[in-house]
Amino acid sequence: VSCLVRQAQVAVQQGLENEERCIALHRVKRWYICRLCEQHYHGAVSSALGWACYKTYFGRPEGDHLWELALQILCGSMQEDKIGRLAILEPIAGRLARETERHPHKLSQLLYVRSQVADCLAQLGRNDECLALRRLNYEAGPTDAWSLATDLGESLITARHAEAVEFTRHYVDRAKRELGEESPVYEQCLMSYARAISTATKRSPEMLAEAEAIVAATARKWRRRYGDSHPNTRIAEAGVGKIRAKILFNGVLAELLASRR
Repeated sequence: VSCLVRQAQVAVQQGLENEERCIALHRVKRWYICRLCEQHYHGAVSSALGWACYKTYFGRPEGDHLWELALQILCGSMQEDKIGRLAILEPIAGRLARETERHPHKLSQLLYVRSQVADCLAQLGRNDECLALRRLNYEAGPTDAWSLATDLGESLITARHAEAVEFTRHYVDRAKRELGEESPVYEQCLMSYARAISTATKRSPEMLAEAEAIVAATARKWRRRYGDSHPNTRIAEAGVGKIRAKILFNGVLAELLASRR
């Protein structure tokens, strides 16, 4: 592994010595792709290289783009080790939180790392902690950061929080107004809203019907745009099936209850 680390360091250093404005991808990818077979590293090798990459560039000057690249590579290298990834990211997030108090320009780095921490917490089933962290990010971030809003919406939905429906409805209206109905962000907000109303603790038949209509229309739209086999189309069509199953179950249950009166 030490030889791979040195090869990656040399490749990037050559770009720095050539005063490349942005280090070319073919240099940076030496940290995560084998130069012989062009396959991504995985497992323990990937984790070791990710950590070495981060340690190599973490101390670079303020605002240096290699710092963010190194952090992304480190996070990507530890997808399979959620606990280990969390153990690394949480101290980094704490350090950045303290530094951001003195250097506000580091906020974007802090938001990125906290988002990665929240993703780990969600994957580990620690949903309350994930929700709290995503809410903190949303409140601290810029108002046009759609990813922070959609992340918080997903956490509210997972927690079946009473706020989920109103929050996601607000962003559907805003995305439609600011981005238009063909925007992928609008479509993501719309699907989140449909999930919110279909999974709400207190949902009416009208809410389920609205969710079914939204997801069915989106499935038709994505089928025309992407084709039948595209993952987005399949996800939407599966969502339609789940909602229709809920509607059918509720109808049967209502009939049974009515027959016992």
